[in-house]
Amino acid sequence: MLFCPRCHKLFHDDGEVCPYDGTDLIPPPDPRMGAKVGSYLLLDVLGRGGMGKVYKAEHVFIGRTFAVKVLHPKFKDYREYVERFLFEARAAAKIQHPNIVQITDFGYTDDAIPFFVMEYMEGEELVDLIDKASPLPVYRAVNILTQVASALAACHDEHIVHQDLKPENIFLVKKQGRRQLVHLQDDPQRPYKLEYEDTYDQVKILDFGVAHLARIKTEDTIAGTPEYMAPEQARGVIGDFRSDIYSLGVIFYEMLTG
Repeated sequence: MLFCPRCHKLFHDDGEVCPYDGTDLIPPPDPRMGAKVGSYLLLDVLGRGGMGKVYKAEHVFIGRTFAVKVLHPKFKDYREYVERFLFEARAAAKIQHPNIVQITDFGYTDDAIPFFVMEYMEGEELVDLIDKASPLPVYRAVNILTQVASALAACHDEHIVHQDLKPENIFLVKKQGRRQLVHLQDDPQRPYKLEYEDTYDQVKILDFGVAHLARIKTEDTIAGTPEYMAPEQARGVIGDFRSDIYSLGVIFYEMLTG
């Protein structure tokens, strides 16, 4: 297999340039690109994290695009990391909510490394939106806030605490507008105007890698991101539902202030 660094398409070894844009083809930058795991052909790397990589993939039978997360090979022999990876998949799959990424499949690669399959989404992380557009308009920040809060309520109903809520773990998918917005004006004859929004942000919460069951208590373990973790988490006490709400408050403040 060869890879086009411009359009990110894979090609069989029967040419030197990309037929779409003329870019010189190179070997895939990741050894798993072009490989098949289960019924999924891995096409490109979407992201990297501390525990593994997320690939854009295609189901070889139905042709649908998915995202596949594969545990890093260096963790395959460490029970703690494998169990955490499995819990991430089970936690997200257990919670059926429109604002939580959907898990659709699970399996093992030929070299016995676990992976799970998620819905494929196009959009951006909240951290990128904050970096380029903060402070956000209040109506947009509130729209994101309410969706995250609804998703957290569903998690907490299942006794699952996310424990690492941050803008990097909140994904925004552009959807066609559905509401009318009220804009205040200085004109006393027309103090406000109504207009339909072009698009709105549908929230998807990602990465349950450090989530836990609320009934399981663990001390002396710091999990999360310092800028967003609740004080008790920083002291090494495992967080509960309130810790997620604290993190959401920090995120809301950041959306409004930058």
